[in-house]
Parts: sequence; C-alpha cells; structure tokens
Amino acid sequence: MTKAGLDPEQRSYSIFDVPLFKMKKDEKARILVIETEFEVEFRHWVEETGYVFCLGDYKTMLDTGQDLPHCVMCKAAQQYKAISQGRRSFVTLMVQYRTNSKGQVLTPYSFDIHPWVFGDDKFNDLLNKKEQWGDLRAHDLLVECTGEQYQKFRMDVLPEAIWLKDAKLKGEIAQAYKESRQLYAKDIRMLLGRTITEPDRLTEIINGAAGTVTVPDYASQAEVEGAFSDVGKAEPTDFSQLLEGTPEVPAEAEATEVAEAEQPAVAEVPAPASAPVQKPVAAKVPVEAPGSVNFDDLLK
Repeated sequence: MTKAGLDPEQRSYSIFDVPLFKMKKDEKARILVIETEFEVEFRHWVEETGYVFCLGDYKTMLDTGQDLPHCVMCKAAQQYKAISQGRRSFVTLMVQYRTNSKGQVLTPYSFDIHPWVFGDDKFNDLLNKKEQWGDLRAHDLLVECTGEQYQKFRMDVLPEAIWLKDAKLKGEIAQAYKESRQLYAKDIRMLLGRTITEPDRLTEIINGAAGTVTVPDYASQAEVEGAFSDVGKAEPTDFSQLLEGTPEVPAEAEATEVAEAEQPAVAEVPAPASAPVQKPVAAKVPVEAPGSVNFDDLLK
C-alpha cells in the first residue's frame, strides 16, 4: 500500500487553484504585463458544459468569425442560443504590485504573479498602448475597475516601471516569473476552456445545450463571461540592458507610499459527422519588443 506523509513534496497542484487577476469596482491596481506572447484560443460557451475550444482554423475565425466546414460548434451556434459564437480569449501571466487603494506602490515592495484571462477588448487596448509607448515591460499600467461583474477596466500607461528602478525587486520579480512560467506552462491554457474532438461527445454536448433554457446574445466577450457566472459550469523576448542610469528607489523599514511623480497617459447544430475532428495547433499572438531594450537574459 502506498503511503504519503505530510511532506511539501506530496502537495497536489491544480491550475484552477491559482487565483486569477480580478478587481472590484473602483479598485485601482498597478500592474506589469511581463509577457510578450499570450496563449490565445477561440472558444464557445456551451450552457451546462462551459467553455469549449473552437475547432475551426485560427485565421479563418479571425477573418470571418466562424468556420462551418471544420467546427460543429460554429454550426450549432447558428441554431441554439445556448451555444455562443466563437470568441477569442487570451491568458497570460502578469505582475500585480502591492498598493494602497489609490494604486500607489507601497514599500517594502511586494507583488503577486497571477494568470490573467481577457478578451479582444483588452488585447486591442494593450496593443494600442504598445504601439504608442513601445515595450510595455518598461512601463507599469495603472488599472482602474469600472465594472466588477464583467471586469471592465480603464488602463493607463505610466512613464516608468517600478521593477526596473530597484535591483532587488527586479531580481525577485524575474525569478518569480520564471518559476511561475515553468510551473504553469503545461496547464495555463486550461483556464480558457477544454478541447473536445470526439464526435459522440460533441453530439452529446450539443443535444444537451439544445434542451436547456436559451440565453440572449451578448455584445462582448466580457458580457458572455459575466452572464454565466452563476451557471453550473459542468509566453517572452530579451532584456540584457536594463535602463542604465535609472535611479533606484530606496526601500523603507516600514510600509510607506511611493510618491507618484509620473502622471498616467490616458489612451483610451446539426449533429457532427462520425469522422474524428482534427484540432488545429493553438496560435500565439506576439507583442513585439523594441530593439533598444533586451529582456531575454533576465527572463529566459
């Protein structure tokens, strides 16, 4: 008989035990988007089942919003409101600094690394800010929650990144990120949904959804996620040179607020065929880093 003692090595792990980055209404946070490539999937919400990955071709879904020849869920979504159209979602690791209620960083410095799941609205906002400011790892974001249920945010870019101003904090964040990335790499995609390719199982899911109470169409990814909150739901580039000459922020023995000199810049179905369905390789959407800063030596 196998036995297990109360040993840390025996601790179980599940990606679903990791707290996601979420905020309450009017809460402010200072965060760092530390990754430059995000896991991305098109997914369908299926009532009584949860999120199921779309089996369509990624580019076809991006161009047209559906791939009827390859995804039975895309077909089913045309018939049943309990199955949503395929919508794109992302998941990445991010850093959240310890702050006060105004989003001001406190010392001694402390932080958490969370998975962050978001849709096209936040991805496009991040892309716009990257195009305006360059590599977002060289800038913190001041985030304010304007709607808790659907996690609606206002994100403002700050001129500096706290982690690059303090050598000790920089090393701690880099090490924690690398450990988290290694720990979550295999499972983080599961936070977006699950892959189902077996024809019999797909038929069962579609038939089950067809018999449930239908729901209205929703305008955005966030609204779909929020609407079903009470329903039973069955990666980086290089950093070798790190802002040389940037003064360090001295740490205090007691917790004090770091004065915010910088001002944020506001940007503001028919049953499936019996033949097995092939799942396309998951795509990644790159967010390029400028050549003037190299992060690889720090984060690889």
